Amino acid sequence: MIVRELNTALPWYRSLLGDPDLTPMEGVAEWKIADNAWVQVSEELERAGGSNVILQVDDIEAARREVDEKGITTGEIADYGFVRVLDLSDPDGNRVSLVQDA
Repeated sequence: MIVRELNTALPWYRSLLGDPDLTPMEGVAEWKIADNAWVQVSEELERAGGSNVILQVDDIEAARREVDEKGITTGEIADYGFVRVLDLSDPDGNRVSLVQDA
């Protein structure tokens, strides 16, 4: 995920993912979300706001309640028959989609 300023974006990502597992260099934070999967947030003013990531959840209704309780703005859960999707946007407009298989 590419953001304008990491220090501005970090509170949002901490609310969603907790504290970063790594900060390998200035302007970069990383979260280990599975044994072989990471989410990286990095600072690059010119490219900020166009990233997407999809995170699978077991219970999308519970995930929505959890992010709502953390103050993260959500939209409606979209049901496509084979998958249900809840889109979130970080302060730079990057999209984080929470998905549950139907």
